Amino acid sequence: MEQDQQVKGTEHGTPGGAPRDAEEKARDIAHEAGHVGKTVAAEELGALAGGIRRSAAEWDDQRHAWVKQYLGNAADGLDRFSDTLRERDLGAFIADAEGIARRHPAVFAACCAAAGFALTRFLKSGKREIS
Repeated sequence: MEQDQQVKGTEHGTPGGAPRDAEEKARDIAHEAGHVGKTVAAEELGALAGGIRRSAAEWDDQRHAWVKQYLGNAADGLDRFSDTLRERDLGAFIADAEGIARRHPAVFAACCAAAGFALTRFLKSGKREIS
């Protein structure tokens, strides 16, 4: 009788149900965190595109028209990427990255290394030393 209650006390009536539920909860939490991070990144990219556009507006003399065009194109590209980031599922981005990594592993590794170096520089530049 006591053994029956132990079995009934586990999730779904099967031993090991609790670890499966914990795995599902962890997956849900990771998915939600990824969604929130994706949303924040999309908003930040949109804000960056707006800043680049404002900067481009200041280059209105004829000698630097190419700078204005270049900055405008960069802002448009960031806006498109920001919109794509908002609209697409995180799983689709992961699948795309996996596909690129399989087709072009050297390029993928180089891009990851470059992104790591850029992120490190960015994080170090924000650090201020106390003298």
